[in-house]
Amino acid sequence: MKMGSFAKRLKMLREKSGRTQKEIAEFIGVKKSTISMYEIGKREPDYETLKAICDIFDVDTDYMLGRKDRTTEEKKGMAVIIGNNIKRLLDEEDMKQYELAEILGVSESAVGKWVLGKASPRMGTIQAIADHFGLNSSDILGENSNFSVSREKRFLMDKIKKADGKQLTKIRKLMELIADEEDRTW
Repeated sequence: MKMGSFAKRLKMLREKSGRTQKEIAEFIGVKKSTISMYEIGKREPDYETLKAICDIFDVDTDYMLGRKDRTTEEKKGMAVIIGNNIKRLLDEEDMKQYELAEILGVSESAVGKWVLGKASPRMGTIQAIADHFGLNSSDILGENSNFSVSREKRFLMDKIKKADGKQLTKIRKLMELIADEEDRTW
């Protein structure tokens, strides 16, 4: 057991919930000093006590023991963000869920769960979605993603990467003209 993680998470969750050590102790049937010892890493709870603590804060034991970095609630929030972004992409592209499912080689049900924020696609699938729509995976994961700006930026970056020396010179001159124009408008 990673006691440092457990101790820190117990204290953080307790303080975040606004509960006292005494309240937690009473709820799980131990002394206040036991909770104090847990929070400073001097004692470890037995399995039943660990489960009771997890139930109080609605987290799983893997999170409490430091084996996971996010709580179930944080994961749900991330699933909703990803789902909203996938829905926006589908709406912007006038694409149906079954079409995206076919492209990705997954079930329509899986895409439906993603869109509803009930589940999250794996990172490889997020990257495949991003690639299909000409985005970065961070655009799918971001809360306030601006897809059209990202697409334009990606398109321009791809063009620059493929440009030869003569084309790069033209691009530099064009960028200098744009910079000069921006300076004048200020």
